[in-house]
Amino acid sequence: MHQIENNKAVFFSAPHRVMFFAGSFQLVAVVLFWLIELTGRYTTLWSPLILTVSTTWAHAFFMLYGLFVFFIFGFLMTTYPRWLNTAPITSRHYLPSFFLMSAGILIIYAGLFLSRPLVLTGVFIFLCGWATGLYALLNVYFRPGKKPAIYETTLSVVMTLGLLGGSSGLLWLLTDNPWFFRIMLTGGIWLFILPVLTVVCHRMIPFFSHSALANYTMHRPIWSLPLIGICLTGHAALELAGLLRWTFIFDLPLAAGTLYLSWRWEFWRSLTVPLLAVLHVSFLWLSIAMLLYGIQSLVLFLSGEFILGRSPLHAVGIGFVASLVLAMATRVSLGHSGRALKASNTTLLCFALLQLAVICRVLGAIPQLFQYGANYLNLAAAIIWITGFGIWVSIYMPVYLKPRLDGKPG
Repeated sequence: MHQIENNKAVFFSAPHRVMFFAGSFQLVAVVLFWLIELTGRYTTLWSPLILTVSTTWAHAFFMLYGLFVFFIFGFLMTTYPRWLNTAPITSRHYLPSFFLMSAGILIIYAGLFLSRPLVLTGVFIFLCGWATGLYALLNVYFRPGKKPAIYETTLSVVMTLGLLGGSSGLLWLLTDNPWFFRIMLTGGIWLFILPVLTVVCHRMIPFFSHSALANYTMHRPIWSLPLIGICLTGHAALELAGLLRWTFIFDLPLAAGTLYLSWRWEFWRSLTVPLLAVLHVSFLWLSIAMLLYGIQSLVLFLSGEFILGRSPLHAVGIGFVASLVLAMATRVSLGHSGRALKASNTTLLCFALLQLAVICRVLGAIPQLFQYGANYLNLAAAIIWITGFGIWVSIYMPVYLKPRLDGKPG
Protein backbone atom coordinates (compact mmCIF):
# COMPACT_ATOMS: atom_id res chain seq x y z
CA MET A 1 0.00 0.00 0.00
CA HIS A 2 2.81 2.39 0.88
CA GLN A 3 4.49 1.65 -2.45
CA ILE A 4 1.26 2.42 -4.33
CA GLU A 5 0.89 5.73 -2.51
CA ASN A 6 4.51 6.57 -3.23
CA ASN A 7 4.06 5.81 -6.94
CA LYS A 8 0.96 8.01 -7.05
CA ALA A 9 2.88 10.85 -5.42
CA VAL A 10 5.69 10.48 -7.95
CA PHE A 11 3.30 10.32 -10.90
CA PHE A 12 1.45 13.47 -9.88
CA SER A 13 4.59 15.38 -8.93
CA ALA A 14 5.28 17.11 -12.27
CA PRO A 15 3.17 18.27 -15.22
CA HIS A 16 5.22 16.45 -17.84
CA ARG A 17 4.67 13.12 -16.05
CA VAL A 18 0.89 13.15 -16.19
CA MET A 19 0.58 14.87 -19.56
CA PHE A 20 3.17 12.70 -21.31
CA PHE A 21 1.52 9.61 -19.81
CA ALA A 22 -1.85 10.53 -21.31
CA GLY A 23 -0.18 11.49 -24.58
CA SER A 24 1.62 8.15 -24.70
CA PHE A 25 -1.70 6.33 -24.39
CA GLN A 26 -3.09 8.41 -27.25
CA LEU A 27 -0.08 7.78 -29.52
CA VAL A 28 -1.19 4.18 -29.79
CA ALA A 29 -4.95 4.43 -29.16
CA VAL A 30 -5.72 7.03 -31.84
CA VAL A 31 -3.99 5.17 -34.65
CA LEU A 32 -5.20 1.77 -33.42
CA PHE A 33 -8.73 3.13 -33.69
CA TRP A 34 -7.96 4.35 -37.21
CA LEU A 35 -6.30 1.06 -38.20
CA ILE A 36 -9.42 -0.86 -37.16
CA GLU A 37 -11.50 1.52 -39.28
CA LEU A 38 -9.19 1.24 -42.29
CA THR A 39 -9.05 -2.54 -42.05
CA GLY A 40 -12.83 -2.70 -42.13
CA ARG A 41 -12.89 -0.29 -45.05
CA TYR A 42 -10.14 -1.87 -47.17
CA THR A 43 -10.33 -5.58 -46.36
CA THR A 44 -12.90 -8.32 -45.76
CA LEU A 45 -11.72 -9.11 -42.22
CA TRP A 46 -14.60 -7.10 -40.72
CA SER A 47 -17.01 -4.36 -41.64
CA PRO A 48 -16.23 -0.64 -41.30
CA LEU A 49 -16.97 0.77 -37.86
CA ILE A 50 -20.47 2.03 -37.25
CA LEU A 51 -20.00 5.23 -35.27
CA THR A 52 -22.31 7.90 -33.92
CA VAL A 53 -20.36 10.63 -35.76
CA SER A 54 -18.30 10.84 -38.94
CA THR A 55 -15.11 8.77 -38.82
CA THR A 56 -13.39 11.63 -40.65
CA TRP A 57 -14.34 14.04 -37.86
CA ALA A 58 -13.17 11.60 -35.18
CA HIS A 59 -9.80 10.98 -36.84
CA ALA A 60 -9.22 14.69 -37.54
CA PHE A 61 -10.22 15.82 -34.05
CA PHE A 62 -8.01 13.24 -32.35
CA MET A 63 -4.98 13.91 -34.54
CA LEU A 64 -5.24 17.70 -34.42
CA TYR A 65 -6.50 18.31 -30.89
CA GLY A 66 -6.66 15.12 -28.85
CA LEU A 67 -3.16 13.65 -29.12
CA PHE A 68 -0.15 15.95 -29.44
CA VAL A 69 -1.67 18.59 -27.16
CA PHE A 70 -0.86 16.44 -24.11
CA PHE A 71 2.84 16.60 -24.96
CA ILE A 72 2.58 20.29 -25.78
CA PHE A 73 1.02 21.11 -22.41
CA GLY A 74 3.46 18.86 -20.57
CA PHE A 75 6.39 20.64 -22.21
CA LEU A 76 5.08 24.20 -21.87
CA MET A 77 3.96 23.74 -18.26
CA THR A 78 7.53 22.68 -17.51
CA THR A 79 9.36 25.32 -19.53
CA TYR A 80 7.19 28.43 -19.13
CA PRO A 81 8.26 29.03 -15.51
CA ARG A 82 11.91 28.49 -16.48
CA TRP A 83 11.77 30.76 -19.49
CA LEU A 84 9.98 33.47 -17.50
CA ASN A 85 12.02 33.05 -14.30
CA THR A 86 9.13 32.35 -11.96
CA ALA A 87 7.86 29.62 -9.64
CA PRO A 88 6.89 26.22 -11.14
CA ILE A 89 3.25 25.60 -12.01
CA THR A 90 1.67 23.80 -9.06
CA SER A 91 -0.37 20.61 -9.11
CA ARG A 92 -3.57 22.51 -8.32
CA HIS A 93 -3.25 24.03 -11.79
CA TYR A 94 -1.94 21.16 -13.94
CA LEU A 95 -3.80 18.22 -12.37
CA PRO A 96 -7.33 19.56 -13.09
CA SER A 97 -6.26 20.10 -16.69
CA PHE A 98 -4.88 16.55 -16.92
CA PHE A 99 -7.96 14.94 -15.37
CA LEU A 100 -10.47 16.91 -17.45
CA MET A 101 -8.64 16.37 -20.75
CA SER A 102 -8.08 12.66 -20.08
CA ALA A 103 -11.65 12.09 -18.95
CA GLY A 104 -12.92 13.97 -21.99
CA ILE A 105 -10.92 11.78 -24.36
CA LEU A 106 -12.19 8.58 -22.76
CA ILE A 107 -15.78 9.81 -22.91
CA ILE A 108 -15.34 10.70 -26.61
CA TYR A 109 -14.16 7.15 -27.31
CA ALA A 110 -17.20 5.75 -25.53
CA GLY A 111 -19.52 8.18 -27.27
CA LEU A 112 -18.26 7.20 -30.72
CA PHE A 113 -19.86 3.79 -30.18
CA LEU A 114 -22.76 4.70 -27.87
CA SER A 115 -24.26 8.12 -28.59
CA ARG A 116 -23.55 11.48 -30.22
CA PRO A 117 -24.54 13.44 -27.07
CA LEU A 118 -21.85 11.51 -25.20
CA VAL A 119 -19.29 12.61 -27.79
CA LEU A 120 -20.46 16.20 -27.29
CA THR A 121 -20.07 15.82 -23.53
CA GLY A 122 -16.58 14.39 -23.90
CA VAL A 123 -15.44 17.17 -26.24
CA PHE A 124 -16.83 19.81 -23.87
CA ILE A 125 -15.04 18.29 -20.87
CA PHE A 126 -11.83 17.97 -22.88
CA LEU A 127 -11.98 21.62 -23.93
CA CYS A 128 -12.61 22.63 -20.31
CA GLY A 129 -9.37 20.83 -19.46
CA TRP A 130 -7.62 22.68 -22.28
CA ALA A 131 -8.94 26.00 -20.96
CA THR A 132 -7.74 25.10 -17.46
CA GLY A 133 -4.26 24.30 -18.76
CA LEU A 134 -4.21 27.50 -20.81
CA TYR A 135 -5.15 29.46 -17.69
CA ALA A 136 -2.15 27.93 -15.90
CA LEU A 137 0.16 29.03 -18.74
CA LEU A 138 -1.31 32.53 -18.95
CA ASN A 139 -1.07 32.87 -15.18
CA VAL A 140 2.70 32.44 -15.59
CA TYR A 141 2.82 34.65 -18.68
CA PHE A 142 1.10 37.60 -17.01
CA ARG A 143 3.07 37.25 -13.76
CA PRO A 144 6.60 36.70 -15.03
CA GLY A 145 9.92 37.15 -13.30
CA LYS A 146 11.22 38.76 -16.48
CA LYS A 147 9.70 40.31 -19.59
CA PRO A 148 8.17 37.68 -21.90
CA ALA A 149 9.94 37.14 -25.21
CA ILE A 150 8.36 36.57 -28.60
CA TYR A 151 8.33 32.83 -27.89
CA GLU A 152 6.04 32.96 -24.86
CA THR A 153 3.82 35.59 -26.49
CA THR A 154 3.38 33.62 -29.69
CA LEU A 155 2.80 30.34 -27.85
CA SER A 156 0.17 31.92 -25.61
CA VAL A 157 -1.69 33.20 -28.67
CA VAL A 158 -1.59 29.95 -30.65
CA MET A 159 -2.58 27.83 -27.65
CA THR A 160 -5.65 30.08 -27.44
CA LEU A 161 -6.27 29.60 -31.16
CA GLY A 162 -6.00 25.85 -30.62
CA LEU A 163 -8.77 26.04 -28.03
CA LEU A 164 -10.90 27.99 -30.50
CA GLY A 165 -10.18 25.43 -33.23
CA GLY A 166 -11.21 22.59 -30.96
CA SER A 167 -14.35 24.54 -30.08
CA SER A 168 -15.15 24.66 -33.80
CA GLY A 169 -15.15 20.88 -33.73
CA LEU A 170 -17.71 21.04 -30.94
CA LEU A 171 -19.82 23.52 -32.90
CA TRP A 172 -19.78 21.21 -35.92
CA LEU A 173 -21.16 18.41 -33.74
CA LEU A 174 -23.93 20.75 -32.59
CA THR A 175 -24.85 22.22 -35.98
CA ASP A 176 -23.42 20.04 -38.80
CA ASN A 177 -22.34 23.32 -40.40
CA PRO A 178 -19.46 22.46 -42.78
CA TRP A 179 -17.85 25.84 -42.14
CA PHE A 180 -17.07 24.83 -38.55
CA PHE A 181 -15.54 21.60 -39.85
CA ARG A 182 -13.27 23.58 -42.19
CA ILE A 183 -12.21 25.89 -39.39
CA MET A 184 -11.45 22.89 -37.18
CA LEU A 185 -9.24 21.33 -39.87
CA THR A 186 -7.48 24.42 -41.20
CA GLY A 187 -7.10 26.12 -37.84
CA GLY A 188 -5.81 22.98 -36.17
CA ILE A 189 -3.01 22.52 -38.68
CA TRP A 190 -1.96 26.05 -39.66
CA LEU A 191 -2.91 28.15 -36.64
CA PHE A 192 -2.24 25.70 -33.81
CA ILE A 193 0.03 22.67 -34.25
CA LEU A 194 2.47 24.06 -36.81
CA PRO A 195 2.94 27.45 -35.07
CA VAL A 196 3.44 25.78 -31.68
CA LEU A 197 6.02 23.31 -32.92
CA THR A 198 7.92 25.71 -35.17
CA VAL A 199 8.24 28.18 -32.30
CA VAL A 200 9.47 25.40 -30.00
CA CYS A 201 11.98 24.32 -32.68
CA HIS A 202 13.19 27.90 -33.14
CA ARG A 203 13.71 28.24 -29.40
CA MET A 204 15.09 24.80 -28.56
CA ILE A 205 16.98 23.26 -31.52
CA PRO A 206 19.78 25.88 -31.49
CA PHE A 207 19.89 25.62 -27.69
CA PHE A 208 20.19 21.83 -27.70
CA SER A 209 22.72 21.99 -30.55
CA HIS A 210 24.84 24.45 -28.58
CA SER A 211 24.78 22.07 -25.62
CA ALA A 212 25.81 19.04 -27.68
CA LEU A 213 28.19 20.37 -30.33
CA ALA A 214 31.59 21.98 -29.78
CA ASN A 215 32.21 25.50 -31.10
CA TYR A 216 28.57 25.94 -32.02
CA THR A 217 27.05 29.38 -32.53
CA MET A 218 23.31 29.71 -32.01
CA HIS A 219 21.50 31.40 -34.91
CA ARG A 220 17.96 32.71 -34.58
CA PRO A 221 17.59 35.24 -37.42
CA ILE A 222 15.26 38.07 -36.39
CA TRP A 223 13.23 37.74 -39.59
CA SER A 224 12.63 34.00 -39.35
CA LEU A 225 9.78 33.80 -36.84
CA PRO A 226 7.80 36.63 -38.49
CA LEU A 227 8.26 34.90 -41.87
CA ILE A 228 7.00 31.62 -40.46
CA GLY A 229 4.01 33.32 -38.85
CA ILE A 230 3.06 35.23 -42.01
CA CYS A 231 3.36 32.12 -44.20
CA LEU A 232 1.33 29.88 -41.89
CA THR A 233 -1.38 32.51 -41.44
CA GLY A 234 -1.44 33.28 -45.17
CA HIS A 235 -1.81 29.62 -46.09
CA ALA A 236 -4.64 29.24 -43.56
CA ALA A 237 -6.49 32.27 -44.96
CA LEU A 238 -6.20 31.07 -48.57
CA GLU A 239 -7.23 27.53 -47.67
CA LEU A 240 -10.29 28.77 -45.79
CA ALA A 241 -11.17 30.88 -48.83
CA GLY A 242 -10.86 27.83 -51.09
CA LEU A 243 -7.90 29.31 -52.97
CA LEU A 244 -5.52 26.37 -52.81
CA ARG A 245 -4.02 27.29 -56.18
CA TRP A 246 -2.54 30.41 -54.60
CA THR A 247 -0.98 28.95 -51.45
CA PHE A 248 2.39 28.52 -53.15
CA ILE A 249 2.84 32.26 -52.49
CA PHE A 250 3.32 31.33 -48.83
CA ASP A 251 4.33 27.66 -49.05
CA LEU A 252 7.50 28.08 -51.10
CA PRO A 253 8.95 30.97 -49.00
CA LEU A 254 8.23 28.92 -45.86
CA ALA A 255 10.00 25.91 -47.38
CA ALA A 256 12.99 28.09 -48.28
CA GLY A 257 13.06 29.81 -44.89
CA THR A 258 12.94 26.61 -42.84
CA LEU A 259 15.51 24.94 -45.10
CA TYR A 260 17.78 27.94 -44.50
CA LEU A 261 17.32 27.47 -40.74
CA SER A 262 18.27 23.80 -41.03
CA TRP A 263 21.46 24.88 -42.78
CA ARG A 264 22.26 27.61 -40.24
CA TRP A 265 21.55 25.19 -37.40
CA GLU A 266 24.17 22.87 -38.96
CA PHE A 267 21.96 19.89 -39.67
CA TRP A 268 24.94 17.84 -40.93
CA ARG A 269 26.81 18.19 -37.63
CA SER A 270 23.83 16.96 -35.64
CA LEU A 271 24.15 13.54 -37.27
CA THR A 272 27.08 12.78 -34.95
CA VAL A 273 24.76 13.02 -31.91
CA PRO A 274 21.70 10.77 -32.42
CA LEU A 275 19.50 12.41 -29.76
CA LEU A 276 20.11 15.75 -31.46
CA ALA A 277 19.89 14.36 -34.99
CA VAL A 278 16.30 13.18 -34.55
CA LEU A 279 15.29 16.77 -33.76
CA HIS A 280 17.03 18.12 -36.85
CA VAL A 281 15.60 15.38 -39.10
CA SER A 282 12.11 16.09 -37.77
CA PHE A 283 12.47 19.80 -38.51
CA LEU A 284 13.74 19.03 -42.03
CA TRP A 285 10.42 17.33 -42.75
CA LEU A 286 8.73 20.73 -42.43
CA SER A 287 10.77 22.03 -45.37
CA ILE A 288 9.98 18.90 -47.40
CA ALA A 289 6.27 19.14 -46.62
CA MET A 290 6.05 22.83 -47.49
CA LEU A 291 7.89 22.17 -50.75
CA LEU A 292 5.29 19.51 -51.57
CA TYR A 293 2.49 21.92 -50.68
CA GLY A 294 4.10 24.58 -52.87
CA ILE A 295 4.53 22.25 -55.84
CA GLN A 296 0.96 21.02 -55.55
CA SER A 297 -0.41 24.57 -55.42
CA LEU A 298 1.74 25.79 -58.29
CA VAL A 299 0.71 22.89 -60.54
CA LEU A 300 -2.91 23.49 -59.55
CA PHE A 301 -2.47 27.14 -60.52
CA LEU A 302 -0.89 26.30 -63.89
CA SER A 303 -2.87 23.26 -64.97
CA GLY A 304 -5.74 22.70 -62.55
CA GLU A 305 -4.39 19.27 -61.58
CA PHE A 306 -4.25 18.15 -57.94
CA ILE A 307 -1.20 15.94 -58.47
CA LEU A 308 -0.07 15.11 -54.93
CA GLY A 309 -3.36 14.56 -53.17
CA ARG A 310 -2.99 14.55 -49.40
CA SER A 311 0.69 13.61 -49.43
CA PRO A 312 1.85 17.07 -48.25
CA LEU A 313 -0.56 16.86 -45.32
CA HIS A 314 0.89 13.54 -44.19
CA ALA A 315 4.45 14.74 -44.74
CA VAL A 316 3.83 17.56 -42.31
CA GLY A 317 1.57 15.60 -39.94
CA ILE A 318 3.65 12.45 -39.55
CA GLY A 319 7.03 13.58 -40.85
CA PHE A 320 7.27 16.84 -38.94
CA VAL A 321 4.73 16.79 -36.13
CA ALA A 322 4.82 13.14 -35.02
CA SER A 323 8.59 12.82 -35.51
CA LEU A 324 9.25 15.99 -33.53
CA VAL A 325 7.00 14.88 -30.68
CA LEU A 326 8.85 11.57 -30.47
CA ALA A 327 12.23 13.33 -30.58
CA MET A 328 11.34 16.06 -28.08
CA ALA A 329 9.43 13.77 -25.71
CA THR A 330 12.41 11.40 -25.66
CA ARG A 331 14.78 14.18 -24.68
CA VAL A 332 12.46 15.61 -22.01
CA SER A 333 11.70 12.16 -20.60
CA LEU A 334 15.39 11.30 -20.31
CA GLY A 335 16.47 14.65 -18.89
CA HIS A 336 13.65 14.96 -16.38
CA SER A 337 14.04 11.40 -15.10
CA GLY A 338 17.73 11.80 -14.27
CA ARG A 339 18.82 9.58 -17.15
CA ALA A 340 21.69 10.20 -19.54
CA LEU A 341 20.83 12.33 -22.56
CA LYS A 342 21.57 9.57 -25.02
CA ALA A 343 19.21 7.93 -27.48
CA SER A 344 19.25 4.16 -27.22
CA ASN A 345 19.31 1.94 -30.29
CA THR A 346 15.73 0.96 -29.54
CA THR A 347 14.62 4.60 -29.48
CA LEU A 348 16.38 5.19 -32.78
CA LEU A 349 14.62 2.13 -34.19
CA CYS A 350 11.28 3.66 -33.16
CA PHE A 351 12.23 6.87 -34.93
CA ALA A 352 13.33 4.97 -38.05
CA LEU A 353 10.04 3.06 -38.13
CA LEU A 354 8.16 6.34 -37.96
CA GLN A 355 10.14 7.60 -40.97
CA LEU A 356 9.10 4.47 -42.84
CA ALA A 357 5.49 5.15 -41.88
CA VAL A 358 5.79 8.68 -43.30
CA ILE A 359 7.08 7.36 -46.61
CA CYS A 360 4.31 4.77 -46.88
CA ARG A 361 1.59 7.28 -46.05
CA VAL A 362 2.96 9.99 -48.36
CA LEU A 363 3.29 7.60 -51.31
CA GLY A 364 -0.10 6.07 -50.60
CA ALA A 365 -1.73 9.52 -50.78
CA ILE A 366 -0.42 10.42 -54.25
CA PRO A 367 -3.16 9.85 -56.87
CA GLN A 368 -2.29 7.37 -59.63
CA LEU A 369 1.22 6.65 -58.30
CA PHE A 370 0.07 3.54 -56.46
CA GLN A 371 -3.33 3.19 -58.02
CA TYR A 372 -3.93 -0.31 -56.74
CA GLY A 373 -1.69 -0.46 -53.70
CA ALA A 374 -2.56 2.80 -51.96
CA ASN A 375 -4.94 1.13 -49.50
CA TYR A 376 -2.27 -1.34 -48.44
CA LEU A 377 0.30 1.43 -48.07
CA ASN A 378 -2.10 3.28 -45.78
CA LEU A 379 -2.65 0.15 -43.72
CA ALA A 380 1.11 -0.44 -43.61
CA ALA A 381 1.70 3.12 -42.42
CA ALA A 382 -0.75 2.64 -39.54
CA ILE A 383 0.76 -0.73 -38.56
CA ILE A 384 4.30 0.67 -38.67
CA TRP A 385 3.22 3.71 -36.59
CA ILE A 386 1.67 1.46 -33.94
CA THR A 387 4.74 -0.77 -33.91
CA GLY A 388 7.20 2.10 -33.57
CA PHE A 389 5.25 4.12 -31.06
CA GLY A 390 4.16 0.95 -29.26
CA ILE A 391 7.82 0.11 -28.57
CA TRP A 392 8.52 3.73 -27.58
CA VAL A 393 5.55 3.82 -25.21
CA SER A 394 6.59 0.52 -23.59
CA ILE A 395 9.97 2.10 -22.79
CA TYR A 396 8.97 5.58 -21.67
CA MET A 397 5.48 5.25 -20.20
CA PRO A 398 6.80 3.44 -17.09
CA VAL A 399 9.38 6.23 -16.63
CA TYR A 400 6.60 8.66 -15.70
CA LEU A 401 5.60 6.40 -12.80
CA LYS A 402 9.08 6.08 -11.27
CA PRO A 403 11.21 8.49 -9.19
CA ARG A 404 14.11 10.26 -10.89
CA LEU A 405 17.28 8.19 -10.91
CA ASP A 406 19.29 11.11 -9.53
CA GLY A 407 17.00 11.49 -6.52
CA LYS A 408 15.89 15.02 -7.45
CA PRO A 409 12.24 16.06 -7.20
CA GLY A 410 10.04 16.43 -10.26
